[in-house]
Amino acid sequence: MSKKHKQHDSAESRPANAASSIIDKFEALGNHGVWVVLGIAMLMIAFVYWDFITAAKVLLFKDIGSDSINIFYPQILQAVKAYELYGATSIFSLENVMGGKVGFNPYDLFSWVMVWGGPNNLAGSFANVEMLKALITTTLGYFFFRNQSYTNVASSIGALCFGFSGYIALGASGWYVHSTQVIYIVATLWLIEYGLNKKRLYYVLIPLLTVYIANMTGYLFVYLTAALFVYVPIRVFTTHTGREAFTRLSVLLGLLIVGMALSYNVFTSVVNLVSSSGRTESIRKASAAGNTSAYGTKMDVSIFDLAPRAEYSNIILRAYSNNTMGTGNGFRGMMNYLEAPLLYYGLPMLLFLPFFFVGQDKRTRLVYGILLGAVIMLLVFPWFRFAFWGFNLDYFREYTMLIGAVMLILAIRGLNNFVTIPSKTYTWLAPTTALIVAILPFAFAKPTTLIDPSQKSMLIILILGYGTVATAYAATKRKDILIGLLALTSLDLALNANTTINKRDVLTTAEISAGKLYGGSSKRAIDWIGSQDKSLYRLVKFTPGGPTIHGSLNDAMVQGFNGIVGYSSFHNKYYLRFMQAMGTINLKDPNDAKWVYKAITRPYLASMLGVKYFLVNDNPMGFDPQLFPLVKQIDNVFIHESKTSLPLLVAYESFITEDEFTALPNGRNDYMLYKAAVLAPASSKIGPLTHYNLASDSVRNVSTADFARAAEERKG
Repeated sequence: MSKKHKQHDSAESRPANAASSIIDKFEALGNHGVWVVLGIAMLMIAFVYWDFITAAKVLLFKDIGSDSINIFYPQILQAVKAYELYGATSIFSLENVMGGKVGFNPYDLFSWVMVWGGPNNLAGSFANVEMLKALITTTLGYFFFRNQSYTNVASSIGALCFGFSGYIALGASGWYVHSTQVIYIVATLWLIEYGLNKKRLYYVLIPLLTVYIANMTGYLFVYLTAALFVYVPIRVFTTHTGREAFTRLSVLLGLLIVGMALSYNVFTSVVNLVSSSGRTESIRKASAAGNTSAYGTKMDVSIFDLAPRAEYSNIILRAYSNNTMGTGNGFRGMMNYLEAPLLYYGLPMLLFLPFFFVGQDKRTRLVYGILLGAVIMLLVFPWFRFAFWGFNLDYFREYTMLIGAVMLILAIRGLNNFVTIPSKTYTWLAPTTALIVAILPFAFAKPTTLIDPSQKSMLIILILGYGTVATAYAATKRKDILIGLLALTSLDLALNANTTINKRDVLTTAEISAGKLYGGSSKRAIDWIGSQDKSLYRLVKFTPGGPTIHGSLNDAMVQGFNGIVGYSSFHNKYYLRFMQAMGTINLKDPNDAKWVYKAITRPYLASMLGVKYFLVNDNPMGFDPQLFPLVKQIDNVFIHESKTSLPLLVAYESFITEDEFTALPNGRNDYMLYKAAVLAPASSKIGPLTHYNLASDSVRNVSTADFARAAEERKG
């Protein structure tokens, strides 16, 4: 070789060798490469959560994520207080609606983080927990892919896609239980791969983790287990043959069955909770009646019915980002920001999915091609989504989250092939895929769909960036170019999470200090009542509290009083039946089954339920000043005391039947609750109660004096 040629070769190879050494060193780290990906994850967390790390904000949302303030914060605060006061993980509390269990799952690591922070620091603990979830999911995702002998580059990109997925970010922005679900999915996948690829028999971890999942989210356990019964055989027969395949398949499936058996009681308790919920019952009735869903789709679809174009459009767009169609209250897709389709696991899921089929043998392409076809079928035919929820919940949520996880797994396998398998196909596949991915959402979007302009511009730039980097690597095989893929993935995921969490109406620490979180004059009024009256009673506030767009009905669980109203998707069914019998809710309306509050508009009924004080803002209570006199005004809050209030525990000597009670006219049914218990026919035969003779009761047009007299008699 000539000197000139040697100089040219040296000049040409030097930058490639120098730059490649970065990736080579990264790959040489083996499993220790997890520290690199965790370093990247921590930088992403700092970018997304900076305002929460510096305590300028708390992870409580005033917009569509108001469940964070109206449901999760009150429930968790009660649980943390119970542990601080009594060392109990579960207690009965009269502050929970009209009485119910409050507590936390002792198997849940993240609940302990909140408990250790204490009730005064709870608002700030939410962000700490969500940051921890992102780090744990990233770690588990990394080892899931490494157990399949993937490169560190592919494993890192896959791990970040799991750790900062759209579902993690959305859960962190007001629906915390959902972000937890991704952790247990990835943890289970990691242990499955461990069982497939490692010789040591640590498989016992799998059923234990299955129990853990069931304790955390029982209904997800069903779907995840079903998915694993598909995933495990596919992975076994694509990685092992003969006796080895049979042995590992038997062990893994057997342990899954053991895990299901061990967690049976926990699972059935969740099923009972959901099945006995008035909200679930009401949605089931709506479905059976052939009603339409929240966005106009028929809920009684046939297995062969295709989804409308609007649904396909939303499914595609939400695979690109949580925020393609707007963020929070500004979301313009079907349903709402949480319940709409959500496939997003980062743009690598879309870009590298076709790469999987390059360089694979026919059997592998066939098996995974069938799996991908099945996943697409689940999105095309809405019948399967309704079946997923038992035909009674019109959500996408976990349904599309699990489908997205399958698509990501295939995509990262494709990315690993791209990095490790030489093929000229990639040279044209990389730019072609990027171009199709860039055009598809905007070409397929329904004309009426309003795509957020800033999101559209950002997505096009990122997709073209991916296409350029992938094409450059396919053409040159210069390893340093792979750094670009890792950087673009980090940017894509961080920008999505930042928008999902920060471009929203979130509570600040300054607002909490000013009493915006369940503070103010109503809290001062409640504290005054507590200083004057040490007896056991219930209290009603006519003005919902809290800073959210949805006024809170769970003030009791935060402000420390016993109430009769509450906000929950899963109220006690007997509470709901009572309220329906009193005409204060309609169980055919799912919203009525969640927001149970109308009893406060009937002071005699509320008083019979033990309400002794009524708080009215701005003006005195305009109802019978003799029986509900004004006793105090604190700022703009008027405090009225009920003279017809009954004790929380009251005894009856007689009863009437449900049919007799239902036949009573309005007004007299409230009065009759002071006179007799209402029993079902079977229950009426139990105990010493005698049948109350309605015909002998001379009171027909009930007056205030009648209520006062009946209340005094019942108190006696």
